[in-house]
Amino acid sequence: MASFRNVNDRFSSPFACAVMALTILIDASALGDEGTSVEVVPTKDGWSLHRDGVPYEVKGVGGGDSDLDRVRASGVTTIRTWGIEPETGKLLDAAHSRGLTVLVGLWMGHIGDGFDYNDADAVAAQEAELVALAEPLKSHPALLGWGIGNEVEFEHDVPEVWQAIGSLASAIKSMDPNHPTVAVTAELGSANEDRLAQYCPDIDIWGINTYAALVSLPNRLTARGWDGPYLITEYGHRGPWESTTTAWGAPLEPSSRTKAYAYTDHWNNVISTDPRCLGGFPFIWRPGASPSDTWFPMLTWDGRGTESTDSVLEIFTGTNPGNRAPTVGGIIGDVAGEVFSPGDPIVASVSAVDPEGAPLDVEWFLARETVDTDGRWTGTSATSRCLEGSGTTLSMTAPNDPGPYRLLAFVGDGGPSVGTASAPFLVESTPTGYAATPTFAVADHFSPTGWMGDTSRLGLTSCVAPSDACGGICHQISWTPTSSNWFGILWQHPPNNWGGAPGLSVAPGADRVGFYAWSDPPSDATFRVGGGNDGFTTQLTFSLGTEPAWYELPIDPNSYTDVSTGFGILADGPTPRTISVSTPTWMAKAPIHCEGDLNGDDVIGPSDLGLLLGAWNESASSFPLGDLSGNGVIDAADLGLLIGRWGPCPEG
Repeated sequence: MASFRNVNDRFSSPFACAVMALTILIDASALGDEGTSVEVVPTKDGWSLHRDGVPYEVKGVGGGDSDLDRVRASGVTTIRTWGIEPETGKLLDAAHSRGLTVLVGLWMGHIGDGFDYNDADAVAAQEAELVALAEPLKSHPALLGWGIGNEVEFEHDVPEVWQAIGSLASAIKSMDPNHPTVAVTAELGSANEDRLAQYCPDIDIWGINTYAALVSLPNRLTARGWDGPYLITEYGHRGPWESTTTAWGAPLEPSSRTKAYAYTDHWNNVISTDPRCLGGFPFIWRPGASPSDTWFPMLTWDGRGTESTDSVLEIFTGTNPGNRAPTVGGIIGDVAGEVFSPGDPIVASVSAVDPEGAPLDVEWFLARETVDTDGRWTGTSATSRCLEGSGTTLSMTAPNDPGPYRLLAFVGDGGPSVGTASAPFLVESTPTGYAATPTFAVADHFSPTGWMGDTSRLGLTSCVAPSDACGGICHQISWTPTSSNWFGILWQHPPNNWGGAPGLSVAPGADRVGFYAWSDPPSDATFRVGGGNDGFTTQLTFSLGTEPAWYELPIDPNSYTDVSTGFGILADGPTPRTISVSTPTWMAKAPIHCEGDLNGDDVIGPSDLGLLLGAWNESASSFPLGDLSGNGVIDAADLGLLIGRWGPCPEG
């Protein structure tokens, strides 16, 4: 039977046989006025977390750092972070002022991301850096405990990883004996309880990230002989890896009603009922990076609540909001899992009701899906296209470009929260020799996977785009120089393609890549398109200010075929900075032939029609050639003008 090792008592018998409390901490009086003591103590049936001697239940959320007032109003007691950032001290201050605590994460490198746990020097340097980052925070009154790594062992369950987890926990415990250490793992693994016992004597609590399998977790822990304390450090509805998929591998996302039920059911029937469990963290309280980022974020891209945030309020306070989000059962009709040809009619409806009987308004979006080199689903593009329509039924045509797509619906009632649903579908056509038209948002096809240079303190998150949600996606890059003194990020197709695989086939005609960029503090940055085996490279350096400004990289419209690097940024220097880049887009200037000749072949014909339909309902900024009517959007007015000019361009 497995056992959990004590920080002070190295006994190996099961916890049920222990006759003494788990003594994690020194007396609180030694901490001074600002410190708090947090300890795990045994109960009759299991374990309890005490803060300054008072029982403390972790009613947490993952994230929430930018939404503390709403988090606190929802009955949350604790937020979780994954790493220490320059602003973590201020976050602790803000949390404390609102009566919240923070489980502070210590991010450890992953083997899959290139960290070598056989490199003793690298492991020692990582540990020293994390202890140095943690030390100034150890006496903060909002500190609840330390999250040691996050799923470091996932897919790399080797002794060297566990030894590093155990060593870091011991170093943190030596530096701060006043707060518990939590080893955060991906589910139970093959034998994580044995690894913790063998390699991690100074881990106080097992943190478990689990989703659909949470319902059976207590029974599985008991079957493994586990009687120690644990936290559910991430939980929610089923993840993509647990979901039914389409014939081409796209997972079917749960509707917001299903997601909300999972949060409530798992808390009420598992987390709050197992006496070994100290609480949990629904995943994840943050806005989506874009309208298409809906699987886990509990807030919409523009900060509205969802059925999931309503669920958190109800399970933590026992009350519901006065105006609840519409209840959404899903997108119905022949859409999810269906295959269409370009231009096929598509009719979709969303099943939804409002709990208070208010009329419903629906926002519809369309986004591309992304796949890896083997054709496996990797996510949904951050660039979304707004679709016409506000009712519960939508009529549209299939995009001109072949590939996998996802239709998304946001159902509102005029209140602060919405319900959501999505449906994946596929567009197939006779191969034309190209997979993309020459005008597209970079995020439709390329992923920011090409990290270079000084990446140890490099972060990439979302930000607020100066353009709207239709086609706009903002990337915020935070960088603190350490060793190499430079960094680079390339948007690659397929992801992680450094030139060893074919890139994206793009039709000729694009003559520039345009984007917004800004920097805090102001700094120089170099931007790039192409490179490696692409056959062309454009690279320019711009001086960025603190406000968004528009920049362009020129391209020879006939210089490319397959493209592996659709966009990139490089910067250097000793100064920490935050650089934001929004809406990188491949574009084409108006042709010199005739208006409506979208591909520049002197004829207005089927290929031009295909380009127009492929950009249907997009804004003119994303496809200026197609806005023949000048009304700012690609729509029926442009289609009528194009048909009216059908045939060869006039001579002269």
